[in-house]
Amino acid sequence: MKRATVALTTILVLSAMLLFGGLVLVISGIDNNIVSESYLNVLSKLKARSCLEEVLLKLSRDTLYIGTTQITFTDGQCSAVVTDDVQPNIKLVNITSSTEEFNYQEQKRVDVSQSPPLLIN
Repeated sequence: MKRATVALTTILVLSAMLLFGGLVLVISGIDNNIVSESYLNVLSKLKARSCLEEVLLKLSRDTLYIGTTQITFTDGQCSAVVTDDVQPNIKLVNITSSTEEFNYQEQKRVDVSQSPPLLIN
């Protein structure tokens, strides 16, 4: 009877330790996934900003510029498509960037009557 009690106690303690260890691994895996997605999100936004800066430079040199600007990075790319808005002196800039499997999109409006061109939104 004494051996059975020791064996049962040992099994209960080991089971609790294994369960706790498994939960720690699952929670840390979830945290790593969240951090990884957040990191990729920031990188994609930075790439989008690079394309926007390139477009603003082109618009400062030529206010009539319409076209696509692309930048390729080692871990992704970005592109910005510049079109005319219905309002005069306003350009629409549609920006798409990607880092690994994460994609980011945004649209900006630029007033080209200002020097340098001014972001409206």
